[in-house]
Amino acid sequence: RHVDPELASRVRTIVDELGYRRDVAASALRSTQRSVVGVVVPLFTNPFFAELVDRLEREARTAGKRLVVTASENDPEEEARQIEALTAWRPAGVIAVPCDGTFAGRASLDRDGIPYVVVDRPLDAGVKIDTVAVDNVAAAAEGARGLLGLGHRRLLVVASSTALGNIRERLSGIDAAMAAVLDARAEVLEVGFEPEEIARRLADRLAESPLPTAIFTLNSTLTLGTLKALGPLGLEIPRDVSLLGFDDYEWMEVFRPPLSAIHQPVAELAQAAWQRLAALTGMAPLAGAPALCHLRLPCSLAWRGSVAPPRTSAPPA
Repeated sequence: RHVDPELASRVRTIVDELGYRRDVAASALRSTQRSVVGVVVPLFTNPFFAELVDRLEREARTAGKRLVVTASENDPEEEARQIEALTAWRPAGVIAVPCDGTFAGRASLDRDGIPYVVVDRPLDAGVKIDTVAVDNVAAAAEGARGLLGLGHRRLLVVASSTALGNIRERLSGIDAAMAAVLDARAEVLEVGFEPEEIARRLADRLAESPLPTAIFTLNSTLTLGTLKALGPLGLEIPRDVSLLGFDDYEWMEVFRPPLSAIHQPVAELAQAAWQRLAALTGMAPLAGAPALCHLRLPCSLAWRGSVAPPRTSAPPA
């Protein structure tokens, strides 16, 4: 506003002719107001992480910040490399979904004093880091109790990896519900992250006896892999086996039969993670914010046509 208008007009004309663009990284070196926030997720192809990034992008846009997003491919070494690269951007902070409970990539963030918040996957006990996740224990326990209440006693629980804190919490909730019913049994099948491998492992198990009366999948990729396995075996839902999954998306409502699912509040997760990072970085300090945050948000459960009483038993009166 202090520049002569005629001179300013000439400068703008030359800027347009040259196609000049501001070097954001160079500007960050000169400014104490850092405009970039880093985000690390395990996979871009997982719809949960894609939705989480979309929601964080909305939070960033509202706050006048930019996201730099990268994926670790569920590889701790790649995670460490990607976070090391992120630090070169001098980010205001980082929001991360770690590969496992140790979160090895945090070493670079701690070294450079970059604030960060862990989302979705709680870390191993004793690691003092701000986390925002859903109440996995309560949600999984509610799902298991619903299956038990319909008369199911042989559950097949399909997990990706027990190295993940959220998977362990979901298994803990299922165990708690099963312990209340003496003749109930939950078999845990750990199948990894790739849909084709998930389907193959499921098909091998479902070709054996006894067949479970219900399958409880612990994320949407596992649900998809289970559906791929059931078709070629000629098993129908819910005639032969009921299906309940963690994660809920629109395609599950239009699938036939519609799939029962636990809905995670992704928008609320993103908002809570952003608010906590804002408090840590001073972007928007929250009054009364605790020194350490372990926030757990409630899930909701949608019972649909994929769950029914097993054919061999009637639901208890």
